[in-house]
Amino acid sequence: MTEPHDFTTLLALDAGVRETGWAIFRPEGAIETGAIGTATRRRVDAESRVGQLVESLDLLVAQWQPASVAHSLPSGIHWPVPALDLLQASLVQWSQKHGLAVHAYTAQEVRAAIVGHTNASRQQLAYAVMVRLGLIGQSKTTHEWEALAVGCYHRDRLVGLVIGCIRERLFSGANGHIKAVFQWRNGATPVGIVGAVGIVGIIEVQQDLATMQG
Repeated sequence: MTEPHDFTTLLALDAGVRETGWAIFRPEGAIETGAIGTATRRRVDAESRVGQLVESLDLLVAQWQPASVAHSLPSGIHWPVPALDLLQASLVQWSQKHGLAVHAYTAQEVRAAIVGHTNASRQQLAYAVMVRLGLIGQSKTTHEWEALAVGCYHRDRLVGLVIGCIRERLFSGANGHIKAVFQWRNGATPVGIVGAVGIVGIIEVQQDLATMQG
């Protein structure tokens, strides 16, 4: 049985065998971050580490009740391929158990979107996220910054899809005035979710007025 979901909440992950960063996003932005890793310095096998990670992720789901999860695809040079495959498979099983919608992205596409090029260093990515979210001076682990970057990228893609749907609706049958409004909003200011909803409202008002006048 899956937990009730808060459909405004996104759990973003930078998943790793040794350490995983996480970030919680709600409509107002990122509200909490953290890192999951083993407390011991002793060598722990990959299966045990991944098992502990899944247990910690279960607690995050219980606490925040996200409806979806966005994560970076596991990669790294410190673990053999079987360990990374185990991590990926475990994330899939974990998300299915909780009924979460899953969105996976490569580190390269996240870096290209947030920093501007695929080979950006961790420090460059962290600084870009700091500036974007107004977190200059805050201390976080590398994996937390990575998780924040994944969350930002996912939200940008979501807004892009919303705008694409609105554009299709507008230009499939809207009149010239509404098209002009959309072009102004889309060209002069960044259209976020609030702006997208506002455009939909304009369309509906125009349609209502046309119906009354007819």
